[in-house]
Amino acid sequence: MFDAEHERIKEILEKNASTRDYKIIPVNEDNLTHVFRITEALERKEYVCFQGDRYLNKEKLLSSPFMGKEAEFPMGPFLLASKMRVPVVFYFAMREAKKNYRFHFFIAEAVVHTKEKRAEQALLEQYTQTLEKIVRQYPEQWFNYYPFWA
Repeated sequence: MFDAEHERIKEILEKNASTRDYKIIPVNEDNLTHVFRITEALERKEYVCFQGDRYLNKEKLLSSPFMGKEAEFPMGPFLLASKMRVPVVFYFAMREAKKNYRFHFFIAEAVVHTKEKRAEQALLEQYTQTLEKIVRQYPEQWFNYYPFWA
């Protein structure tokens, strides 16, 4: 989770969670501590969650076709998952009714680096295709507070 969001979201989670079976690793663009902590968590076979469509650093992006246009996404989650060769699940929590959510889980296919395509790019393309299906199904539930295609 981005460092700027960390304290407020942590406060909400702690207030609402009866047991704390999770750890938050704040992502800070000033250093790479989070990369080491995420790698260690993956080596311990722990689950690691990322927001695949939000980024902090405009210099560390990959692009992929999304909703008919080329769009930029954070490199980190896709690069780390492909380098560590860990299973990847794309998941979405979509509101169905006032207090009802439907969870969608998609298991990504294993990716490998080839002459034609780097592994992280192949993983990103699986993600953007999956995200596009979800956005088409729930268009009013995917929004950004910045110009996404700018």
